[in-house]
Amino acid sequence: MSITLGLLKEVYKRIGITVTSKILPAKRALIESSEGRTDGEINRVFRVGEVYPTLKRIPTSIGRNEAVVFSKQFNFTVTDCAALRKYKIAITRGNVFATNCAKGLDFHMLKGATEILFFIEYGRADITIANKLNFLHSMKKSGVSSIHPLSPPLAIVPMYHYLHEKHRELIPKVDEVLRKMTESGELDRLRKKLTEEFLGSI
Repeated sequence: MSITLGLLKEVYKRIGITVTSKILPAKRALIESSEGRTDGEINRVFRVGEVYPTLKRIPTSIGRNEAVVFSKQFNFTVTDCAALRKYKIAITRGNVFATNCAKGLDFHMLKGATEILFFIEYGRADITIANKLNFLHSMKKSGVSSIHPLSPPLAIVPMYHYLHEKHRELIPKVDEVLRKMTESGELDRLRKKLTEEFLGSI
């Protein structure tokens, strides 16, 4: 179970609703949710609400994604995308931020984290740009410990939960619970617990 899904299960439990999830490719998921065949999106960037007007954003952020550089051989302070120009980069197909960051640089576009780990482990790439928690989870799952994250993150992106407009009456209820959990620190405590479980689940 993803960290954000775990958070949402607790949020909805407090308004008497049981949450279930369906795993779909990213683009297909947006089609299904925006057309109302699913009820919403677990977490997406702010812009999704502008591109898909039938998806209504819960105002309080559910969390954040950290875009981080990982490497086996190199240690350096990450400043911006331009600082990566002298490295061979491997990125996952569909990672929009990484693709934009790597424009004009030396990069390979690969199917997923397993392929990226292989490329870096065997020297075919120097670095990757990936979601920090997801890539750490992939490393643990693959038994790879030689690759490490660099700091600071290239970007920290706030993420938001979305509901299809047919559920617009739930928006203030969900937002109230989410806001109270955020203000009390409960959301951060639960996120920390779920993160430890997520990274230790292999």
